[in-house]
Amino acid sequence: MDIVNDLENTQISMAKLAKKYNVSAKTISDINCGNSRLLENKQYPIRKKSYNKEDKEKYIPAYTKTGKEIQKYHSTSIGQYDLFTNELIATYPSIREAGRIMKCNPESIRKALKSQTHKSVGFIWKEI
Repeated sequence: MDIVNDLENTQISMAKLAKKYNVSAKTISDINCGNSRLLENKQYPIRKKSYNKEDKEKYIPAYTKTGKEIQKYHSTSIGQYDLFTNELIATYPSIREAGRIMKCNPESIRKALKSQTHKSVGFIWKEI
């Protein structure tokens, strides 16, 4: 993909890339972060945030995930269970969708799935 190649190998700004490919800057940003047009074997973000030269050497990205890890985050089916009866209340096609419907940060559900108690936002969460 040409956009990915430009993100990896050039310092062209995202705004200029958007113009070059006739897409929005948000589209370029989404591709860079792995939110759109996900490639399984890529590390995301493709282009790290740039700083001035002195700060660039100190910069450590907050996250780096492969496309496969991001894909799992978006496609793991999960169940929402009652905290007291442990009965299944609802199922969701992804952590992101559960967060959207529950109006909470999907990251809190993801952390609950990794924890021993599986509790978050008043429910128990399990992969199904």
